[in-house]
Amino acid sequence: MSAADPSSYFVNEVMTASPQRLRLMLIDGCLRYLHETKTHWEQNRFDLGGESIDRARAIVSELITSINREQLPEVTNRLVDLYTYLLKTLVEAGFTHEQKLIDDVIRVMLIERDTWRLVCETLAAQQMPAPHIPQSRPAAPIEMATDFSGGFSVEA
Repeated sequence: MSAADPSSYFVNEVMTASPQRLRLMLIDGCLRYLHETKTHWEQNRFDLGGESIDRARAIVSELITSINREQLPEVTNRLVDLYTYLLKTLVEAGFTHEQKLIDDVIRVMLIERDTWRLVCETLAAQQMPAPHIPQSRPAAPIEMATDFSGGFSVEA
């Protein structure tokens, strides 16, 4: 894989992502597969639509199993219930090929994506270092700034 290889970029992105960013990436993937499913069904390619909806279901299953139910059990139980409903809806859609069911899941997943995008942005903002504010007095001359006699040791 070369440095310009898109797959190496994606692997690097996944390996360095926060848990919140990984969840957002899963949601984005699920949405992509749901849109693919609709496109395939519109073109009467139900076999390819079946593959896409299977991938979307696998992602929703992963979203369920990755929830830490010990933290905030009331909230996480509701979230598990929501994802379970989405999973059942996708199973039904797979049998009936009803695009309305896919649209219903997409609407919920768009809200989830917006929520997790906000979580990622908020956490990133909290981790950013404070902006550098210049001092109002001029900086010391270079000769003075290179004096390290205040106990600095290279051997430490």
